[in-house]
Amino acid sequence: MAIFETITAVALAAASLAGPENASYALRLSQTDSSGGYARATLTCNEPGGSIKDPAKACEVLEAAGGKFSAIEEASTACPLNFAPVNVTVTGRWNGEAVDYKKEFSNACTAGNATQNIFPLK
Repeated sequence: MAIFETITAVALAAASLAGPENASYALRLSQTDSSGGYARATLTCNEPGGSIKDPAKACEVLEAAGGKFSAIEEASTACPLNFAPVNVTVTGRWNGEAVDYKKEFSNACTAGNATQNIFPLK
């Protein structure tokens, strides 16, 4: 029984050391569009990962913006003028601080420009 308790204690200690750092850079992203489409993804940035299409690039973009989606330097790709609203939501933590970002864009292209292609998720 003592061996089991020791192994359990070591595993819990390792998890508590690894978990909080990555948890302090953990985001949940979602997107809805005017056609009723819905997508969601996760992103962690202490060690880039998650279900987003390019975690390393997304983490780099967010690091440059101090973790603030509203501070991301906008890309300059030409976008069509069509109106097909895209709503994006981001919740979680960045460097231990709560993140709660919501914004509507006129279409997926403008969402991509505003977030350096972190969005759209599809």
